[in-house]
Amino acid sequence: MNKPFKYLMEHRVDRKKERRENAAQLAPLEEQHKTAAVSVQQAGAIIVDSDNLNLSNDVAERRRGKQIMGMEPVAVVILIFILCFIAFIAWQISLMPAE
Repeated sequence: MNKPFKYLMEHRVDRKKERRENAAQLAPLEEQHKTAAVSVQQAGAIIVDSDNLNLSNDVAERRRGKQIMGMEPVAVVILIFILCFIAFIAWQISLMPAE
């Protein structure tokens, strides 16, 4: 115990302050008391400000090219191929002799 009592007490107070700050950061939003410019909201309500929302073109959904029934032409071709394959297998099964 080489360190003076004053140093030990200051260190302990700093640790408690650090714990309080960490606990305050981990608290749920409705329990945090922030004095910044926050929208007036009721308890438990989450309000999202979308006035200054700028999405890049990569994130925003864009409709490009032709679409058939809301699907891309490649998806329609694959769907038709799958349905024809199922119909072919069903036809082959119907031709099998009954045992």
